[in-house]
Amino acid sequence: MYAQTQAEISLSEIQAEVAHLAAGRSPVAHTDILREILDALKPVDFRLLAELDDGEKLPQKHQIVLCVSQLLDTVREQDFDLARKHDFIFAFNGAFWHEFDRDTLKTFLGQCAEKMSVNTLEARHYEFRDKLYKQFLSAAHFEPVSSDNKTVLINLQNGTF
Repeated sequence: MYAQTQAEISLSEIQAEVAHLAAGRSPVAHTDILREILDALKPVDFRLLAELDDGEKLPQKHQIVLCVSQLLDTVREQDFDLARKHDFIFAFNGAFWHEFDRDTLKTFLGQCAEKMSVNTLEARHYEFRDKLYKQFLSAAHFEPVSSDNKTVLINLQNGTF
């Protein structure tokens, strides 16, 4: 006779799970994902985050690290993701990954910095954007899903299983 190893699941529990999954956010078009992330960003008090004393100057490198950190936090709060794997940059829209080119990301990072209250001229300067990009590459490393040789991963529209 078959011995049941898992607790039984009721019909109401299944219906509740289906309702929960159906109510979830539908995937955003990759053409809109950067705009949605940008819209979700808010001004940041970098001096407070850097825990500076009154009159102490905010070093640019602190501002760059904090910009990228705040961006990645906001991205994850929106159920998206931005990541780097090797020399490629990807955005996750809630269903699947899409590659973005370096120049698009640099422009986007500058716009994010500006939205987070970095001085407009500073945020638009090419060297500042290059530094943001390099910090992003350092902070947004993609950790691949580990699996053994006995597991097959299938990329479905709502994730990889």
